[in-house]
Parts: sequence; structure tokens; C-alpha cells
Amino acid sequence: MVSARSRSVVLTVANGKGGVGKTSVAVNLAAGAAARGIATLLVDLDPQGNTSLELGVYEHDGGRSLGAAVSYDAPLEPQRAVRPCLAYIAAGDATASLHAVMTEMQAKLGERGLTKLRDVLWQQTDIDLVVIDTPPAHSNRVVIDAALIASDWLLLPTRHDAASILGIGGVVARLRELNDRNVSVARPLGAVLFSLAAASKALRADAAQELEEGLGGIPLFRAVIRTSERAAYDLRDRGLTAAEYAAQAKGAAGDRLKALRLRKTSEMQRYASGAKELADDYAAVLDEALAGMGFRAKAVDQ
Repeated sequence: MVSARSRSVVLTVANGKGGVGKTSVAVNLAAGAAARGIATLLVDLDPQGNTSLELGVYEHDGGRSLGAAVSYDAPLEPQRAVRPCLAYIAAGDATASLHAVMTEMQAKLGERGLTKLRDVLWQQTDIDLVVIDTPPAHSNRVVIDAALIASDWLLLPTRHDAASILGIGGVVARLRELNDRNVSVARPLGAVLFSLAAASKALRADAAQELEEGLGGIPLFRAVIRTSERAAYDLRDRGLTAAEYAAQAKGAAGDRLKALRLRKTSEMQRYASGAKELADDYAAVLDEALAGMGFRAKAVDQ
């Protein structure tokens, strides 16, 4: 389980660029932590609400509960995400309205006006870990600032390209500004290479060098998340995490052999060949993240 804490640990997943795996990383880390017995709250701050699809949650409040808590001091009412130990704050139209409210608060009070999100999340006494999924930072600076102010740690998914790495640089630079003004205590937990074509040591070494040269020593996770286009499509289509998908794929292997004998393969649901490897990648990232944040959690069989 986890060590005793006075409040939740808050982890923000961010990058200035879209399409670098923020939502997939946030969902799989939150669900993975919950599967290990860590009481976890996943908070979606992106009005697109893609975390709902990845969790298989199709009926939710569109962010109204969080909007009411930040704007009117209403009690926060997380939704249970059909998984033990995992609670969830959805996003949608009300999240877009919350962005507007935060912008007004920032205009009136400066950065002090963005502390309300922190206050709401830190009051969740029955939660050990909060994971925040964010929109791309380049067009949502106020929202990203509020998340960074609320956070203890910042995790930065990135692809191996210049635009993604520059996106990290913008978020980290902003975090350092907030740190220097004593508005945020968050620290970079590290960068995670996402959708790597292969677990190539040479490719990872190249990325590590670019990160070190361009970002002043931001740590790069040892674990990487390899690409699997089929699995990526299936996960969102079926509302499964990588671990859940891999478990289903393993369970279906025997059924497929039976179907082959009966010549009924058209009736079988298919799975990506790299399902287990993808689940192992996310589990390895989770191991590093939990250790870096100081959690002590029991590993569970996938």
C-alpha cells in the first residue's frame, strides 16, 4: 500500500504539444496505481474529455462537479470509474466553462486566483494520488498554471521529435517561473518517451542527449512506451487500459485456438500482437513514477 501522508500527492501530466500521449499515460498510470491498492483520483482538465473514452465511461457530468467546486465551493463529487480504488473527474462542456472562470480569476487576482484548484484537490482526504490530464499547454496557459500550482510532480510524455521536446521546454520553463515566485512546489518527475518504434538503446540514447542538451537535465525515464497502432485503436474503442487489454488478449488465446479448429475465426475478437509488451511498458513507467514520488506499493500480477 502507500505510506501515511497528510494529503494527496498530485501529479500533472503535460506537454506543450498535443499528440504525445498525455491522456494515454495519465489514464494508464492512474488505473495502474489504483490496481495496486493506491486510492487514486484521475482529473481531466481537457474539454475534449478523451479520458472518458479510454476508461470506457460514457455517462458523466462533463466536468460540472469540478466547475462547481472551484467556482462556488461546492463539495467535489468524483465518479467511480468501474475499477477498485479509482475515482474520476470527467471533462466536457463544463470544463470549457471552468477554463473561462480560471481566466477571470487570474485576471483579477494574478496567480493567486489560480490556487482554488489546488485547494479543492488537496481537500480530498480519502485519496492518496491525484493524476491530472491536461490540454496542450500552448493554448491553455491559465489551466496549465493552475494544474502546476496544485501539483507536487510534473510528468512529461514526449515523442522523439523536436516539436515534442520543445513542448516540454515551454512547460518546464513556466514551472520554474512559478517555483521562483513561490507559487508552486512542483518538480519535474521526468520525461517519458511515448510511441517509440522499438525499444532501441541507440534511439533512446539520442533522445536522452537531446533532452539533456535542451532542457537542462530533466531526467528521462528508463522505461519507454513502444508504439502499437492496433492496440492504441483498440484501447480507446473498447474502453480498456493496456493491462486490461493484455489480460483479455491472454484469455482469448485459448478461445482462438478452438475457433481455428472449428473454422470460426470470424467470430473472434482480435487483439494486437504486442498487447503484453505494451502493458509491460506502462507497468514499468508506473514503477518509476511511484518510486520517484516516494510511494511504496505492492506489485500485482497482470
